[in-house]
Amino acid sequence: MKTLIIHPFDRSTFFLGRIYESIKNKRLITNGATKDEIRGLIKESSKIIMCGHGSPNGLFSVGQFGPDTGGYIIDESMVEVLRGKNLITIWCHANRFIERHKLKAFSSSMFCSEYSECSFESVKGVKRGMVEESNNAFASIVGSHINSSLKVLHKSVIREYGVLGEVNPVAAYNNERLLLF
Repeated sequence: MKTLIIHPFDRSTFFLGRIYESIKNKRLITNGATKDEIRGLIKESSKIIMCGHGSPNGLFSVGQFGPDTGGYIIDESMVEVLRGKNLITIWCHANRFIERHKLKAFSSSMFCSEYSECSFESVKGVKRGMVEESNNAFASIVGSHINSSLKVLHKSVIREYGVLGEVNPVAAYNNERLLLF
């Protein structure tokens, strides 16, 4: 099984690298590719992991990719090539993109990975270090189940990350927003 990882380089999402660090047969794209190049790599891959910052319209390119991205490296123009693939989509409101296009994925909804997002989302009781603790635990847990089916991945992450959510409101908030499509 060939895995493609699309993770636009951004220091604020660097922790997500733990998700895919143990995958053996992978191709990691962090910058410099055009949409046509990405489309070709998606066609060759059976599992696609996409993580970083985004919106319901797709995964932001964060200025690291070719000029043809229009701000998104994954957007509506990629839907047909993504169809039928096993997708892991970790960006804010990725679920809306997945649901709108009826794709198969383990996906996040709003995901608080920075204190400012917790504040904006009115997550109560966030204390110093909780965001980092949540980020690190999430990435490690997903990484430990990354070679499982999407169904097993979802069930395992919900269970294990949920344990942290009992004492960490950031993890509790995020865990409620992890979905399987």
